[in-house]
Amino acid sequence: MFSVTPPISGNVTIAGNPQQRVHARYHHSVAGHWSLDIDKADIELLYQFSSVEITFIAEQLIYSCHAQVGAINAAGGSVLLSEIEPISSRPLRSQERVAVDLSCAVIMRDGDKSTKHYLDSGKNVIANISESGALLSTREPLAMGQGLLLLFSLLEGDNEEGRVYMSGKVVREQRGVSNGFQHHYGVEFGHLCPAYFQLLKDFIQHQQRSQRLRAA
Repeated sequence: MFSVTPPISGNVTIAGNPQQRVHARYHHSVAGHWSLDIDKADIELLYQFSSVEITFIAEQLIYSCHAQVGAINAAGGSVLLSEIEPISSRPLRSQERVAVDLSCAVIMRDGDKSTKHYLDSGKNVIANISESGALLSTREPLAMGQGLLLLFSLLEGDNEEGRVYMSGKVVREQRGVSNGFQHHYGVEFGHLCPAYFQLLKDFIQHQQRSQRLRAA
């Protein structure tokens, strides 16, 4: 039996498929069955699925699991999940991130990496960044696991020498960010070419030094 659970009232993302997901809050578990609180407006979606994928954070790890949808209490705003089986887990954050405000164009890719959709830089910003990933704030909803190509500049004035192209994928949705954008996603970078990686590393170190000087 899978014994890891989110903290009480911790967020749990429930996905019936990559395009349809709702947010719930962990309440308690009994004999491997989880009781989650969920907004009544989102309950209808759960009637469409018997099997779902859930994502949650516990002990500084991000867990993905399969689960079966059990009893749904539409009046009370709760759902029971059972047969919870882990798929994967990964560290919440492998490097310290620095807060930034970088305009960013986004190309969304399908499974074979062909271009699918383009979001111009006016619709997205990078809100924080590390050597392994970033927090992307956007006006468009994205799917978990969505492949992305991020295009942005690490130097002021969109200097061509500071322009980088980072491939990655959406690994989590983040709530509670107040920067004027509707959606916020943790993006894990894929393989970076050495030149881009060094540029990113130098940029992060410069930002960290500047932040320490401002705090002194």
